[in-house]
Amino acid sequence: MSADTPAPAFSDPLLRQAVEAALADAAPNAALTSSASGDAGQGDAHWALASQLGWVGTLVPEEAGGLGLDLSHVADLCEVMGRNLFCGPFVETAVLLPALAAGIGGEFAQLLPDAASGTVRIGFCEVDEEDVGEAKAISVSPVEHAQSATHFIFLCEAPDGCVSWMLAPSADAEIAPLQAMDLTCPVARVDIKAASPRKWHTPDEGAAARILAAMHVAIAADLLGMGEAALARTVDHVSGRKQFGTQVGAFQAIKHRLADCYMALSGARLAISHAARDGASRHDAVLARILAADAARKTTAAAIQLHGALGFSWEMDLHLYLKRMLRLSGRNGGTNRLRAAASTSFVDSVINGRP
Repeated sequence: MSADTPAPAFSDPLLRQAVEAALADAAPNAALTSSASGDAGQGDAHWALASQLGWVGTLVPEEAGGLGLDLSHVADLCEVMGRNLFCGPFVETAVLLPALAAGIGGEFAQLLPDAASGTVRIGFCEVDEEDVGEAKAISVSPVEHAQSATHFIFLCEAPDGCVSWMLAPSADAEIAPLQAMDLTCPVARVDIKAASPRKWHTPDEGAAARILAAMHVAIAADLLGMGEAALARTVDHVSGRKQFGTQVGAFQAIKHRLADCYMALSGARLAISHAARDGASRHDAVLARILAADAARKTTAAAIQLHGALGFSWEMDLHLYLKRMLRLSGRNGGTNRLRAAASTSFVDSVINGRP
């Protein structure tokens, strides 16, 4: 695999090519590595591009001003965005919000026209059960993309599997920026006063499963894109660098390690392709995300090591892929929690015959 090798599309190859071409000239690497706290301007540039080209309206119904497409198109978009380190709340605004609107409606659905135009930008955070309550003040961190957000979505997953969401306008919040580990995603502490009007929504189990499945597929595709980009760059590096008069990539230990990364990414791609189809379950989406996270972790770590001392330098932007992988892998309680939930779901389906 080289940097020029096209990846197979989940939906439309022309869509992938168009997104890749649009992001090719907007690579954030130089801007991000020049600042220890990330680059808000790069995020604004990426978001303007996504809004102008209609990407943020991918899942928004046509009657609300969107494109009315499906998860397979989202998978293609998120994969290319992961490859190019897209800066902006795409998953939260273009995937999670329309999924919530379809599963819950109400105030989530009212935001869809503005979301399709790019006017609405969602900040996201997972909260604990003690934060759920109509009259309680909320102080949470880190909230992703908080500084540019027009609204916040807070997610609470209870140990019993119950999932609740709350939507809050950013005008009712006090925002204190924090230093981010992942420079492609600014974070902040958000304080919402008890007097601010808000409501927690707890959909039925089926609606919650569909909402979470959409988010898992989008994150999995982003992780896959990062891993593929890191692998392609590493293959190009070891193909051109020589040691003892021989290309580094000719050594069997290097070839085997890169082959393992390629196989892991290929397995994740197949799982995402299955999870993005109509009729796929939340279980399918969770498995796809687990495989994508494992593959991205393996590949980004290998990329840094196989680039030698250069890979560990701040100027070499491989650390951006690694840090983005760590952030996304930690969503929804982390990959280990998702793995435990997937195994429990499988055992339950075998014993009780539940889907």
